[in-house]
Amino acid sequence: MARPDDIVTLETLHDPIEAEMRVEILRSAGIDAEVPGLEHRQMLGVLGAYVPLPLRVRREDAAHAREILEGLEDPDALLEAPVGDPVPPAGEGPYRGGEAVDSSYRDQRLKRVAAFCALVLPGTAHFYARESTTGWVLLGLQVSALALGVTFAPAFLAAVPVVLAYDFVGSLRACDRFNRGEPRAPGAQLARSPLAIAMAGAAVFAAPHLAPYLDGEAVERDSYDAFYGSY
Repeated sequence: MARPDDIVTLETLHDPIEAEMRVEILRSAGIDAEVPGLEHRQMLGVLGAYVPLPLRVRREDAAHAREILEGLEDPDALLEAPVGDPVPPAGEGPYRGGEAVDSSYRDQRLKRVAAFCALVLPGTAHFYARESTTGWVLLGLQVSALALGVTFAPAFLAAVPVVLAYDFVGSLRACDRFNRGEPRAPGAQLARSPLAIAMAGAAVFAAPHLAPYLDGEAVERDSYDAFYGSY
């Protein structure tokens, strides 16, 4: 059974400027409106053109919202039936004591977008998942590993795939937390950063010891010398 507070899609747009304009008009009329996907387009650049922009409102506001949007196409009809005084969204802005905004009514974080960000530049997936403190830590580790690996010792490059994997897996979980309305606080993110640093350090430490075993010819040559060298 449909409920008044269910979320419905009024229309699907493709122009982010038009989408933002429609959202602002509806909000000025006291209607909670959101367009999930606007931030995705900004982060993905050219690929963002393929992200649809659904304009969503609560079911109880859908009829009023359609009247307002139809008035944009026909201004005369809008003047005949003027919009009421603006009503601020409950619980937002300087107006306190209102009802809390429904925590489920938010711009959801998509795991596929987080995975794409992690593969393009480790650390950015956590920024997308709204855990920027972890994102800065991972981005710093990635840049440090690349810089030290190129200028000082190649073993530091072993931390790069470890940071990538940490960002990939961690961002998927961070998306789940954000979509549940339980994002991790900056202090909690910082408290877990030693784990990422320890994993990256372990990879750097283990790299020189594992390198001979990854080189098949070196292992075979060392075994031959060890066996025949005693004769």
